[in-house]
Amino acid sequence: MPGSKSLSVYQVNEFAFFFCPRLAKVKQHVDEHYAEPISLGQAAQIAALERTYFCKYFHSKVGVCFADWITRVRIDRALLMLMNHDHGITDLAFAVGFKDLRTFERAFKKFAGVTPRDCKRTVRCHVEAGAARTIVGGKRSRRQCMTRNCSARL
Repeated sequence: MPGSKSLSVYQVNEFAFFFCPRLAKVKQHVDEHYAEPISLGQAAQIAALERTYFCKYFHSKVGVCFADWITRVRIDRALLMLMNHDHGITDLAFAVGFKDLRTFERAFKKFAGVTPRDCKRTVRCHVEAGAARTIVGGKRSRRQCMTRNCSARL
């Protein structure tokens, strides 16, 4: 869509979490409790700031709003879990803190650029191809390219 930006285009200033102690506390809390509901009000309370000011402060330091950032954190966790374990998509959505599957799928597509199902197929394809390469002595397996745009996704 012309004029709209994907959230993956926005740059998150990760250094803000190292240089701003208030934001470091929020990040630590989110890293430990990402699967639980975390509101803007809770984050503001952890940072010891008023809710409205925290919203502006977070955006000015990190570069994205709090809601987009926490969604990005959850999607990053989902991607890691998807690559390291064979979870079902619904289980994965709930494990990273989403309350319904549709919201998870939309957010995943927005941040990762593919649907969770396509990503899972791609990961499986790469795992199978890696195992095949190991068996045949390092030669590239044809199975690696069976999924549409496989190498471009990961």
